[in-house]
Amino acid sequence: MKITIEAPKGISPKVSADNLLNDAAQIAENCKLEKGDLRAWSRPLKEDDLALTSIAGLFRWTANSTDYWAESANALDHTRTPISADTYERMYYTGETEMRGLANDNISDPFALSTDYYKIGVPAPTSAPTIADGGIVTRYYVYCYVTKYGEEGLPSAIGGGTTVAASPVGISAIGAAPVGRQITILRLYKTASGTAGTAEYFKVLDATWFSASTAYAVGDFVIYSTALYKCTATHSAAAWNVAHFTAGDDVTDANPSSTVCPSTTWEVPLTGMAGLGLLPNGALFGFYKNELCFSVPNRPHAWPSGYRISLPYDIVATKASGSSVIVMTKGNPYIAFGTHPENMQKRQIDSFYPCVSKATAVAADGGVFYFSKEGLIRVTPDGLAQNATFDIMSPVDWDDYYPTTMHGVFYHGKYFGFYKSGADEGGFVIDFGNNILSTLTIYAYACHVTAEDGEFYLVTQDNIDEDDPPENIPLCTKLWEGDDYNYLTAKWKSKKFILDSSINFSVGRIIIDSNFYDDVLALVESESYILDLNAAVFAAGNLVGSYGTFMYGRFEYGGDLILSSNNVEINADISFKLYANNELKFTKTVNSDKFFRLPSGYRANKWEVQLEGNIPIRKIQFATSVRSLLSE
Repeated sequence: MKITIEAPKGISPKVSADNLLNDAAQIAENCKLEKGDLRAWSRPLKEDDLALTSIAGLFRWTANSTDYWAESANALDHTRTPISADTYERMYYTGETEMRGLANDNISDPFALSTDYYKIGVPAPTSAPTIADGGIVTRYYVYCYVTKYGEEGLPSAIGGGTTVAASPVGISAIGAAPVGRQITILRLYKTASGTAGTAEYFKVLDATWFSASTAYAVGDFVIYSTALYKCTATHSAAAWNVAHFTAGDDVTDANPSSTVCPSTTWEVPLTGMAGLGLLPNGALFGFYKNELCFSVPNRPHAWPSGYRISLPYDIVATKASGSSVIVMTKGNPYIAFGTHPENMQKRQIDSFYPCVSKATAVAADGGVFYFSKEGLIRVTPDGLAQNATFDIMSPVDWDDYYPTTMHGVFYHGKYFGFYKSGADEGGFVIDFGNNILSTLTIYAYACHVTAEDGEFYLVTQDNIDEDDPPENIPLCTKLWEGDDYNYLTAKWKSKKFILDSSINFSVGRIIIDSNFYDDVLALVESESYILDLNAAVFAAGNLVGSYGTFMYGRFEYGGDLILSSNNVEINADISFKLYANNELKFTKTVNSDKFFRLPSGYRANKWEVQLEGNIPIRKIQFATSVRSLLSE
């Protein structure tokens, strides 16, 4: 009698331990199973320190050829600018009080997301312009605020009438621009003819607010106090000099502008909007409560109320899939589709899969994944919703992973999820290509896959001095599987093999990758890994520590902090455990492919094996005799 496990697989908690497939597992912890063998993930490698000690949102922004980590205590959604050849390298995000933006001319040293942003959207002025009268011209005026990035907002209320004065027309009562939105320009429009509400408004001029630190050339328009002036004599950077300026617009109808005010519907994005994303047509989308919102294409600051779609359920998350938006709600999922925000349509997906965590929603693999109480749901652009984990996990099984606390990413064909409830925390990996589910002992507070190079980063606790731990443990970014020398400990427990009669297995064998360990140590030596670590120890200037520096027993007497290849977190030994009738009967350390004896003196009909280690295991065998073990 022989049992052979040749291609260890992942867990299937929905199936009882004795009904699992022969290669399936009850435990598959830190196991990388995609290669058809059993091996451990290499450890994440620390990349950068982070400023905050509580992080739920993170993304990397590259500006001025420098990478910056945008970190927040709130979950964030972000997207790059759809604007072609944007010299400001803008990035937009939601998750804070309002939609915000980053630009490469607004970066502090050090960069901080909490300060180096501007509010997206340009509100309408709070007051109409006062237009000088006393004439016979019928004309109406409005003005808009414009940011230094060219983002134009809603026009003001209308000023003017049927008795507008001759040019230059005095224009006053101009409202101060709201702060925090990078507004630097006032754009004035007027009608060529007609009456308010029926005529088009044509551009007259752009003006800036007067500054004593700015020089002005003849022809420049400025706002001083609340009135409009034209510079009529060169003004060096100095205090206001009324002799250099003439009040009014001083623009005749001789060469009228053909530029019509485009921003009459360009509203500010709703406060509290979340779920920011980008469609191929350049329109951004997001949601607030039960409303799905869209921006004007290639105008990330402009969000007309006419582009909103109401749903019967509050929205939890939104993700783009192709040219459609998959909308996850507290009820049915929906799909929004169309060629332009003004003609977007909605369609309810029949499957009732309420989304339980916004942070689990990920666009990948030709659709969108998110967690419902039923499991991980995949929605395709054609509106098909399926439970992708139906065969391996039941809703009760998922309860052990606290779905409402989850967040996740999609990386290399796998869904990586992380959960935390009190002290119970960890992660899991769903490998769709190989249909494998495994777990992780690592917890990430947030994670991010970079758009530029497709690297997977986690936010985890940094290493600390265990003898003097800080009150708040610092956080850092780590590159997934970035460490070529140190490995997690894989733990794998087989199915429960139930036999027709009780027997005794007398011999076992584990086929391991005997070269793997040696190859890693050779890499350590060739790449000077230990030398670099020791150089850091020398640079710190404390090789042995003073008396009382370290906890007693942490280092051998007379030892020091200098490292050797023995300090690399990889071991050639595999821990083998044999269970019979639910009782641990045998434990052995294995480091070769040789046969090893199993204990005698008992019989059982229920058998399980468990292995732990760092190096790859290709095959597991145990049999009633050596002959049986060697038989085909």
